[in-house]
Amino acid sequence: MQQPQGESRPARPEPPTIVSERLLGPTGQIRIQHDGQWYLLRITASNKLILTK
Repeated sequence: MQQPQGESRPARPEPPTIVSERLLGPTGQIRIQHDGQWYLLRITASNKLILTK
C-alpha cells in the first residue's frame, strides 16, 4: 500500500552486520537459544546457511 504524498514512514535503524565466518567461527556452526528453544545455525556442504531446530 502506498503512502499518501507528503507523508513518510519513520526510518528504521539498520540491523547490526557481521561476517558469517566471524559469527560461526572455526566449526562453521553456532547454537542459538530463542524463546526457550535451541536452534543450530550452520554452513552446509554447498556453502549455504541453514537454521534447524
